[in-house]
Amino acid sequence: MQKGFVHVLILVLVMIIVSAVIIGAEFYLFGSKHIPSSSLKSATSDSLKTISKISAPQADNTVIAASNSATIQESPIYQDVNYGFKFSYPSGYHIIYDSEDEYNKRGLTNFRANFTGFIGYPPPSLLEAIELQKAGDTSRDRFDTAQFTLWIFSNPNNLDPNQWYYKYWYYPFVWGDFASPDREEAAPTNESSISGQPANFQIIGYQPGIPKYVYIPYKNDMFLFRLISTPDTSVDTKVMSSFTFIGN
Repeated sequence: MQKGFVHVLILVLVMIIVSAVIIGAEFYLFGSKHIPSSSLKSATSDSLKTISKISAPQADNTVIAASNSATIQESPIYQDVNYGFKFSYPSGYHIIYDSEDEYNKRGLTNFRANFTGFIGYPPPSLLEAIELQKAGDTSRDRFDTAQFTLWIFSNPNNLDPNQWYYKYWYYPFVWGDFASPDREEAAPTNESSISGQPANFQIIGYQPGIPKYVYIPYKNDMFLFRLISTPDTSVDTKVMSSFTFIGN
């Protein structure tokens, strides 16, 4: 082998080695950097938490729960242990106790004296009178437009609704009309049942509010209901559907 060829071969080998060293250094300095596995795990976990909060907000469940709880409202219950009945009524209303004296003041007359003088005998004895009025209502006609009114009279002779009507009409609200057929048309000839007790009723179309008068005889008493329905509410229906005699 010639001496000059050996020199060339050595030079080529040196260049190859140098090139290899340079390439390796570039790969080390500018190639992919190693990321610890713990860092990858932490980053992935944080990303999933963020996505979870966006895609499934907890606020929806809170709104539903609040909506459900807001619609569940217990209705107030009125219970009368003296005359043995109870009923529920809508919130926003309250019970008002009435009397013949107060009724006379509103009517600017004495209805009991007028009845006795005109008919020739006194009206029945009033035991209790209640009305259901909307809270905050201070209108002058609130008693006349009350959707639920109950007057309880003593009925010692146990008259049935028709016998009672032909003696007292619907005192103190309607009375004194002897003319036929008006008196017959206003008679409580319609039959029903409330809390297991027979009831008779009639609708008086010529009075304001077109009231329904209902008679129920119960334990030597006569219950007289005056019910008025309005297009926007059905308080009378709600009350009567829950009306229950207790202590039967």
